[in-house]
Amino acid sequence: MNDGKEAVSKETGRAKGTEAERPKPEPSSYGLKDDGQRRPVFRRLMNYAPLFKYRILAALLVLCCAVGAELGGPFVAKTIIDRHIGAIQSPWYELQDRQVQSLPPDMPRVAFNGRTYVRQDWMNGPGGRGALPGQGEWKEVRIMTLEQGLYLVREPSSFEGSWSPAPGSESGGAAQPQVRRGNGETAVYPAVKLSPADAALFYGPDVGPVIRWLAVFVGLLLAGDLLHYVQGFTLQTTAVRIIQRMRMDLMAHIQRVPIRFFDNTPIGQVVSRIANDTEAVRDLFMSFMATFVVSTINIIGIYIALFLLDVKLALVALLFIPLFTIVMSIHLKYSRKYVSVMRARLSDMNAMISESIAVMPILQAFRQEKNRRAEFEALNADRRRNQVLQNRVFSLSSRNFTGLVGALFTAGAIWYFGGRSLQTAISFGVFYAFIDYMGRLFQPIIGIFDQLLNAQRAIVSAEKVFYLMDLEGSEVEDAAHVPRPQGHVVFDRITFAYKPGEPVLRDISFEAKKGRR
Repeated sequence: MNDGKEAVSKETGRAKGTEAERPKPEPSSYGLKDDGQRRPVFRRLMNYAPLFKYRILAALLVLCCAVGAELGGPFVAKTIIDRHIGAIQSPWYELQDRQVQSLPPDMPRVAFNGRTYVRQDWMNGPGGRGALPGQGEWKEVRIMTLEQGLYLVREPSSFEGSWSPAPGSESGGAAQPQVRRGNGETAVYPAVKLSPADAALFYGPDVGPVIRWLAVFVGLLLAGDLLHYVQGFTLQTTAVRIIQRMRMDLMAHIQRVPIRFFDNTPIGQVVSRIANDTEAVRDLFMSFMATFVVSTINIIGIYIALFLLDVKLALVALLFIPLFTIVMSIHLKYSRKYVSVMRARLSDMNAMISESIAVMPILQAFRQEKNRRAEFEALNADRRRNQVLQNRVFSLSSRNFTGLVGALFTAGAIWYFGGRSLQTAISFGVFYAFIDYMGRLFQPIIGIFDQLLNAQRAIVSAEKVFYLMDLEGSEVEDAAHVPRPQGHVVFDRITFAYKPGEPVLRDISFEAKKGRR
C-alpha cells in the first residue's frame, strides 16, 4: 500500500507495495466537466426543474390567471368611477312631456321637480342608440359637484369655465353658482342644490350596474386569492420534491466518495451540507423563485395596464427596470461576500459543535474547555460582524430606496395628471387606476429585494452542495465472482498514508496465516 492505495492479488490474497492503477470514475450527471470547469450554480439548480416540468408549467399558468384577476380590479374600479359615479357630471337633457314620448321604453330616465332628465351617455355611450328624433331641441343641463354639494344648473347656453357657488346666494335649497368667463367677467345663473334624496334619484339608474360591477370586483378578488393559493401550493410542493431528489443524489454520491475525504473533513461539515445547505436551497425554490416568478409576471401585467391607460407615463415608468436592476447588481456584489462568510462560519461552528460533543470526555480530561469556547467565540463573532455588514447593505438598497423612488414618481404622476386635467379633463377613473397600478408596481420589486438575502444564502449553500457532488467517486465493485479468501494475508513492505507524502506506516511486512493472529 502506497499513499493510501493498495493492490491485492486475487490469486494469493497478497498485498503488494506497488501502487495499482485505478480506473477513472465517470463524472456524475451534475459533476465537473472533463476540463474541470464548473457550470454555473443557478443553471445546475435549474437542471432539476425539468423533472417536474408539468407541475411547474401548470403553476405558471394558474399564476398568470391569478395576476390577470388581480389586475382587473383597478379597471373595474375605473369603470365604476367614470361610467357611474363620476358620470353624474356628464351632460344631461331636460325633456318636456311631449319629448319624453320619443324615448325608447327601456331607456333610463330621472323624474325630478315635474321634469324628466336623460343623461347623454345613456344614448351615446357603450350600448347606446345614438341620436334620437328631436334630440336637437332638448335643453342641455348640468349637475356640478361644487364645494358645497351637487347643483343642477339649467340656464346657461355654455358650461365652459370655472364654477363656484355664489357667496351668500343660498336660500331655501336654491343657490346661484357663478361662471367665470375667459375675459374675467362673472355671470350668475340660478341653480338648484340637490339634497341627498334628490341626488339619489339621479344616481338611481346607476345602482344596478354598480352592484354588478362590484360583484365582478369581489369575484376577481376571490378568484385571485384562490388561484394564488393553488399556484403557491403547487410551487412549494414542487420545491420540496426537488430538494428531496437533491438530497437523495447527494446521499448516494457521498457513499461513493473515497474514505480519504472523510479522514480530512469534519463530520459536522458533511452533515451541515446534507441537512442545512439543502434546506437553504429549498428556500431558493420556495421563497425567491416563487417570489421572482410571481413578481415578474405581476410587473409585466402592470406595465401592460399602464400602457393602456397612458403611454407617456408608462414609458417613463419603464426606466425603473434598468434602475432597479443596477441597484440589485450593486446589492448582490457587496453582500455576496458577507453571505459567503456567514455560511462558512455556520458550517465551521456546526463542525466544532459536533466534534466537541464527540470528544467531550477528552476535552474535560485535558482541561481544554476554555480554549474550545474561545475558538467558538471567534467563529461566532466573525459571523455576527458579517451579518451586521450585510444588513447595512440590505437596509440601504431595498425598501428605503424603492420607497423613495416610488413616492417621488407618484408625486410626479399626480402633478402630471393634475396639469392635464386642467386642459384635457382627464377622468378621475383613469387617474385612480394609474395611481393604483403604480402602487402595485413597487410591491413586487420590494418583494424581490426582500428575497435577495435568501437567494444569496441559497446560492452559497448550493455551491457547497455541488462541491460535494463534484468530488470524484467510484462505484463499489461487484465481488460476486471473486473467490472467497482463505484467510492467508501477507503484508510485503507496505507503506500507508492518509495524506500523500505523509506516511504513517513505512515498509511494513508480516504474514498472518489462517486461524492465527
